[in-house]
Amino acid sequence: MKNIIVKVIRSEVIQLKERADQLSVTLKTATQKNYEFDSVVIACGTLSKSPFSPPISSKVHHTPYPVSTLCNTVEKDDNVAIIGARLSAIDAVVGLIENGHTGKITLYSRSHLFPFVRGTQGRYKNTFLSAKYISERYTSLTLADLAELFNKEINLYHQKHPDESKENIVFPPPPIKDLSEFLSTEMNKANMNRGWQAVLYDTNAILALVWEMLVIEDKELFITSMMSAAMSMRVSIPRENALKIKSYLDIGQLEYIGGETQINTCTDNTLSVTSPEGTSAVDSIIYAVGSPRDIYLSDSELLRHMVDSGLAKPHKFGGIDVCTETYALLSKDEVILALQFMQLVRLLMAVFYSLVR
Repeated sequence: MKNIIVKVIRSEVIQLKERADQLSVTLKTATQKNYEFDSVVIACGTLSKSPFSPPISSKVHHTPYPVSTLCNTVEKDDNVAIIGARLSAIDAVVGLIENGHTGKITLYSRSHLFPFVRGTQGRYKNTFLSAKYISERYTSLTLADLAELFNKEINLYHQKHPDESKENIVFPPPPIKDLSEFLSTEMNKANMNRGWQAVLYDTNAILALVWEMLVIEDKELFITSMMSAAMSMRVSIPRENALKIKSYLDIGQLEYIGGETQINTCTDNTLSVTSPEGTSAVDSIIYAVGSPRDIYLSDSELLRHMVDSGLAKPHKFGGIDVCTETYALLSKDEVILALQFMQLVRLLMAVFYSLVR
């Protein structure tokens, strides 16, 4: 309709190089072809764990996707260990068993948590946890501020929905000892509207704003201590999936183990997983742990090359650093120039104030 031709190049981009005069960018693909462009948008999506991360074995799968490929490469009677217990792990379990897997599967959850089950509530528009309310009243945020805003929002929600029961929300949620029992409780609660979920789901639009305004100490605290708990509550699963997981647990084909794990490769090339419950021999291992925060642990040769060349720099909380207003890449040189510029501004301000005095 707009007379724009869209050309699809079916190859992975492995290098990106900006011309010295910054007038164009050259992309190099895995097929060793070069393409020149005026502008480039980095839209790589979710990254998987690098296949070159140890242990390296044909029986170690660094992503569960695509699940169809997983079902074709994992033997039906394999004893499978899945590292992770969120949405991608659930996709792997359901995909394998629904496609005829007969061997045992064990879910390993480092955080001792599992996604909550989605209730029947509809859409809700937040008042306190909204961009307008926060921007007008705060210049920075703490986790305590967010907890206060959440409590205000929950109270307002139940004022508007007086007939709905109010759940007692505990954050972080307690460790799961019996996943089947946890899912039974969750499925009972999911037969009705769950106000706290409606509130959390409507925070999609403010996540970037809230993260930018959060003080650095609380960012570090959230990433190191609260991320898994927040994800388990905010990213829920439908009741149908919860029912499937519970049925697999009850017949003994699926097991759930919480705590840190260590993957071991034995001298005969067999694999084992060590957890707080001991060491178990396994036939296949599937990593379902989401995007690695460390660029060098990801499967993106492009991003690793961009960091190595100085075109991009790693962000301390994961991924690469970008300008929060334009989303342009921040290279190592640009960060240095920005720091030098700020130092110059401070020096000029000091000189100005001394002259005023």
